[in-house]
Amino acid sequence: MKNLTREAKVLSMLQHPSIVRLYETIRCGSVYYLVTELATGGDLCTHIKEQPAGKLDENTARLYARQLVAALKHMHSRGVVHR
Repeated sequence: MKNLTREAKVLSMLQHPSIVRLYETIRCGSVYYLVTELATGGDLCTHIKEQPAGKLDENTARLYARQLVAALKHMHSRGVVHR
């Protein structure tokens, strides 16, 4: 329960194009719902494995790395550390 409320608090502080956005939290009795932005396409690891060579080409890897660094920089500027 502690982790869930912390996660909701942290997500509500972050508004960045590369971070899933939290729209609303709903509590119904002992059940909590986090209403987030829809992120289609699966996870990055699966995406990389599905590439013809089993890896990303350099330009695509550079693009993803820039997005990741920008998201981490945004998080750190808000006092959030990704573990």
